Amino acid sequence: GGGGLEAAAAAAAAIAASQREAGREAALATQEEVERCLANDTETLERYRRFLKTKVDPSLRECPDCQCLCAPVLDAQSGRPEPSMECPACGSCFCYYHAAAHRGGSCEEYEMRLAAETRGISDSFGTKDCPRCSRQTMKSGGCNHMTCQVCRCEWCWICNEQLTIRGPHGEGPVYWHYSEENVDSGCQQFADAGAHPDAEEVRLRRRDRTPGPLIKRLSLPVGAISVALLALSAILALALWLILYFVSCTLAGVLRLAARGAYRARRAEPPETLGEVSTQRLVKSTLYFAVTLGMVAFLVPFAVLTLAWDVVAVILWLILGIFGRLPLFRRCVPAPSRHHLRFLISAPLRAVHRFGSTLLAHLADGRAANAGRVGAQDETPWAGAAEPHAP
Repeated sequence: GGGGLEAAAAAAAAIAASQREAGREAALATQEEVERCLANDTETLERYRRFLKTKVDPSLRECPDCQCLCAPVLDAQSGRPEPSMECPACGSCFCYYHAAAHRGGSCEEYEMRLAAETRGISDSFGTKDCPRCSRQTMKSGGCNHMTCQVCRCEWCWICNEQLTIRGPHGEGPVYWHYSEENVDSGCQQFADAGAHPDAEEVRLRRRDRTPGPLIKRLSLPVGAISVALLALSAILALALWLILYFVSCTLAGVLRLAARGAYRARRAEPPETLGEVSTQRLVKSTLYFAVTLGMVAFLVPFAVLTLAWDVVAVILWLILGIFGRLPLFRRCVPAPSRHHLRFLISAPLRAVHRFGSTLLAHLADGRAANAGRVGAQDETPWAGAAEPHAP
């Protein structure tokens, strides 16, 4: 089939070249024209004719021994082709789905043998299959986050699962899969080859490090204050940008009018581009300046808040440690660990990160929904009938 297609393409190119030399526009070559070009090459002509027959009836299969086209026998119940085929010309037996790959055996046995060979290759070379396209992949180094070079699927080398699940606060799938807060995942992103701990051991360690409800409630106020600072800074930057933009546009207009008035006072014709300022340039310059001031307005109080909260977090951790060792409070106040102190200290930064992840996730979902609606609107049928192509 492939040889016939190449021969037809070569013949069509030769016909188009001859038509261009004659000063006519190139057109599609007809079957008769292609066959005339291939009249001296009988083998290629036969391949081309077999190719045309398979295009008309895709169920035809070529005998691997004599290249005769054979029609399959359909199952009486399902209507699907029977796997076993026999060539009426030479009597050769082959498979409808696998050609001559497993003569004397069934498709199931061949697929089981192929799967066993694939597993053997994977065990010998240390490869794993992409969970989406089953492309064999070899990991020579780096982290356990894999990206298939064929289908661009992002998957984990440890559990061989696709990374598609976002975190509860909109965290990215890759970040959430390897996050220490994800107690359902037993995978670590960075681990030496063959040195990754057992997945259940990782889950148990993450559960032990997860803070209790009391510590989570203690970190809520500072997280809310951090998010409020970020929101206020964003609003301030937006308001400042609008003010700067309108002021800049007004000043540019006033200066343009003043320059034109000066030209006219001297009875000179002002140039057309006098005082023109690109709107895009004004938008960019004022936006960059406003964003910079907004970042400063956020980072300075946020740094002060973080330093002050670090002191408060250490004091709270010490108090919880003292009460957690008293028999009277041991049940309601569990003894905190150093991981709980780290959780308290990182509360401001974690709240800002979660807020940003949630916002970006909502924006991404909205953009995907809009793209889906636009794609659905574009999928309208073409009016009229298409002109038939020459064979």
